Amino acid sequence: MPHIWRNIKNSQRGGHRPREDFVAELDQALSEFEQRNGVKVDVHLDAVIGFGGNDLAERPANYSHPFPRLEDHHDYLFGLLAVPADLAKGERDFTNLIFLATETELLTIIKDPPDTYARDFGTNFFRIYDQHAISGSEIVGPTLARLLKYVVDADEHSLNTLGLKTERWVNKLDEISSRDLRRLERDLARLTPELLKVHAEVRAMATTTAETAIIVRNILDSGAITQNDSYVIRLFETVPQPSLRSLFARARQTESYRRDIDGELNAALQRCDQLREQAQITATHRVTAYGALILVPNLLFDFFGQAFVDLPMWLQRWGWWLTLGVTVTYWFVQVQILRRRKYL
Repeated sequence: MPHIWRNIKNSQRGGHRPREDFVAELDQALSEFEQRNGVKVDVHLDAVIGFGGNDLAERPANYSHPFPRLEDHHDYLFGLLAVPADLAKGERDFTNLIFLATETELLTIIKDPPDTYARDFGTNFFRIYDQHAISGSEIVGPTLARLLKYVVDADEHSLNTLGLKTERWVNKLDEISSRDLRRLERDLARLTPELLKVHAEVRAMATTTAETAIIVRNILDSGAITQNDSYVIRLFETVPQPSLRSLFARARQTESYRRDIDGELNAALQRCDQLREQAQITATHRVTAYGALILVPNLLFDFFGQAFVDLPMWLQRWGWWLTLGVTVTYWFVQVQILRRRKYL
């Protein structure tokens, strides 16, 4: 059955819309959705979208990303998807796609973060949105399945980018030599913040990749449910099962890939800690070695005081050279021992 599709977006070209305009359009759209479909929307969208009493271009201090989910409300379907947006200020952020769906209408709400937006996802979204405006022939289920596919596409693209960044920084870490302590400290001071930044981005995607896979799996599992009043079944029964299984496999692989990158970054950060600890141990060893090298000469020269007037003639004549020879010999032997024990 062809459906009505209306979309509301909090941002526009040149920046975010005024909060009042967005809220007014959303309230009107919700009212029309309820009237046309004879339903009562009992989802608190203010909490989901995160108004927090502030302008939409700002984020409250206690704001947290909404949890991706799919909810069957018996006479309509509610969903929330998180789409990784482009990097802004070195931090990963997310565009939220909220939708309300019946068999005859789809209402979508796009909330972009303050400083960026999901460019590729937005391009795909508005392409099928414009196509629907022209033809209006596609039914709701396949439309939602295509939107889920675009979310998985965005996850894959973001993780591929993060995987390349991880590989680049890990390769640089492998090139670090622990022999030059000054260079080691400088390289670690440069690499560790970059690895931590990428690690934070990868961990930020944990919820969206895992929950997207769960959402697709729940849609697949609903096919085995015999309840005729399940809205998940009614909306997605026209979507081919092989297509949903393929999408679920991709979503699961995406989450597995994210865990692999996370594990690689954990190993790299542990390697940084090990190198830093090794550098501290090496520095301690060197200080100990230098102390050992000056210990015997210091005692020797202090004992004689370099004054040989009251000593035997041969010691007065050769004492300085004797102490110098003992010192050089001691240094030579001690250096060999310290090198063998890797103190130098």
